[in-house]
Amino acid sequence: MKSKIIHRSNIPGLKTIEANRLSILLKYTPDNKIQSFSIETLNLSGLKLPPNASVDFICELEYEELYFHLGTVETVNLNLGENFDLSQKEINSSPLFRIIVFLPDNPKLLATSDNLRAKNNEDNTPSKSLLPVESVNWLGERLWKLSITDHGPILQVNNNSNINMVRLLQDNILLKGAILPEIISQVYRYIILKNEDKSLKWLEDWRTFALQYGVDINEFDPPSPEDLDDEYIEKIERTIDNIVTSWCGKINLCEQVIVFEENK
Repeated sequence: MKSKIIHRSNIPGLKTIEANRLSILLKYTPDNKIQSFSIETLNLSGLKLPPNASVDFICELEYEELYFHLGTVETVNLNLGENFDLSQKEINSSPLFRIIVFLPDNPKLLATSDNLRAKNNEDNTPSKSLLPVESVNWLGERLWKLSITDHGPILQVNNNSNINMVRLLQDNILLKGAILPEIISQVYRYIILKNEDKSLKWLEDWRTFALQYGVDINEFDPPSPEDLDDEYIEKIERTIDNIVTSWCGKINLCEQVIVFEENK
């Protein structure tokens, strides 16, 4: 980390580094506090920046800005993946990041990218192995349906090419945020209520996913009909709600939606 230098950004000819040229990874402690971040990818090719220009990364916290030196345009790729420690900082929300490129000892910026957000060390979305996506042609006017097979849950989406649901689920956090909490709820409701072999690979994978949020679904034995009273059902729903709420919190779902809407 280096001391802060004031750089002027209202400069004619200032180049913009598009957000898709880089990726930032946030890493968390077991108790869900931000521990560090790293720059996983950074592509400055084609911007015609001087090879000796400095590349700095700024982490914008609530009350301070932290400056990190990544090297020069020529050497920056050698430092990708390095962890920058944030464990001693009090962080109440996901930080914003900024990248600046400038010549040494010169306040004039050559290129910048502002208001960047990081992804989590796992994006904490059920992965393709947990939740395969299948495009089908029989959903009619429905956009999606969850099917649970012998090999695990499958998210089936409408294959209408004018909608492109697979692409929307990748790019549209608002749609993802509306669908995935309900899918997670349905999957765990099925797992808890059905008498499935707990050694099945897909069940173990979903158990591991729940353990990230402090819930061991193996604590539930498949209930007999007489056990399914209101109290037991309420306990199941409360457990599932804890998983879903924790997942939404860990990925900062509302913040992601706000940023998505602002950048439309």
